[in-house]
Amino acid sequence: ILERLCGPLCDAVTGQEDGQATLEILENENLFLVPLDEKREWYRYHRLFVDFLREELVRRDATQVADLQRRAARWHLNQDLPEQAFHHAVEGEDPGLVLEILERYFVVKLLGGEVKTVEHWLDSLPAAWLASYPTILLARAGTQLITGQFDACSRSLDEAERLAHAQSKDAPLHRARVTAMRCNIACFQNDLQRAEILAEQALQGLPVDDLGFRPGIYGALGDT
Repeated sequence: ILERLCGPLCDAVTGQEDGQATLEILENENLFLVPLDEKREWYRYHRLFVDFLREELVRRDATQVADLQRRAARWHLNQDLPEQAFHHAVEGEDPGLVLEILERYFVVKLLGGEVKTVEHWLDSLPAAWLASYPTILLARAGTQLITGQFDACSRSLDEAERLAHAQSKDAPLHRARVTAMRCNIACFQNDLQRAEILAEQALQGLPVDDLGFRPGIYGALGDT
């Protein structure tokens, strides 16, 4: 299931402790393994061999696949590799892990200019997830905000707020985040009076240690 392999990652996925030694044996015996660095830390399989191995995994025990994907996702997340973690979490059909990755990274990615990355993440999700989780809708609204799709952003925020109210869990936090993004829309539209009102409401509801939405409010107000 892995695009790239290293010893600790193999150990995390297989539950064994001989990942690095096994990789070195496979390379020495020319068994379809290609090193990706001079330290012999990262490897990949020959593409045709990857296809064969994946077919074998499904043939032998397809019920393992989701669990293996989740192990790979968790390892990548712990190593601060969100792109790979997200891919494996989706393949492992684990919405909880996807939400954890989004919570940690989507604002960072958007503020860092990686809008395409977040859009790619969201496009890879099942449609049912988009309609079930406020965090996913907030991430969608964030991409729409930054790309100037203000009407679409407002609709996503309305839906996120509706979902948050219906689910009750973390509803105050989600409402504060929705308000923060509405403040950003007002700033983009140069409606400073409305922006200031929304900013005050959002800042009252956001945690004091919030390093994503609170700075976004101050930055937008400053620009306006």
